[in-house]
Amino acid sequence: NKVVAIDLRMNQLKGTIPASIKNLNYLASLNLGFNQLDGAIPSEITSIETLVSLQLFMNQLKGEIPAAIGNLKNLKELVLYNNYLTGTLPTSIYSLSQLETLQISSNKMSGMLSENILNLKNLKVLSVFDNTMYGKLPKQLGNLLNLKELALANNLFEGGVPAELKNLKKLEFLLLNDN
Repeated sequence: NKVVAIDLRMNQLKGTIPASIKNLNYLASLNLGFNQLDGAIPSEITSIETLVSLQLFMNQLKGEIPAAIGNLKNLKELVLYNNYLTGTLPTSIYSLSQLETLQISSNKMSGMLSENILNLKNLKVLSVFDNTMYGKLPKQLGNLLNLKELALANNLFEGGVPAELKNLKKLEFLLLNDN
C-alpha cells in the first residue's frame, strides 16, 4: 500500500491536482506532464517529504510555485515548464540543496535570480527562458560547477554576462539571447 511513483504523462487529464495528494506519504516521483491540468499547484504537495522528482510540465497550471517548496529536501528534479505560472521564485527554493534540474521555462514568472542560487551546488540544468524575469545575472551562477545547461533567454535580464561563468567547465549549453 505504498505508492512510490505515479507517471500519468500524456493522458489528456483535465481538472486540478487534488489537495489529497499529500496522503501519498511514500511518493518519490510524480509525473503529470503533458496533460490539460489547470488550477494552482496545491500547497499540500510540499508536505510529501519523500518526493525526489516533481514533473508538472506542459499543462495549464496557474498561480505561484508554493512558497513551502523548500520543504521538499530530497527533491532532485523540479520540472514546471510550459504552464501559466506567475510570481517569483520562492525564497525557499534556494534551500533545495539536492536539486539537479530546475526547469520553469515558458511561464509568466517574474522577479530576479537570487544570489542564493549558489546554494544549489548540485544543479545541472537551470532553465528559466521565456518568462519576464529581470535584473542582473548574479555572479554566483559561476559557483554552480556541475551546471551543464543554462537557459536564460527571452527574459528582461540586463547588464553583462558575469565573468564568473568561465568557472562552469561542465557547461555544454548556454542560452542568453533576447534579454
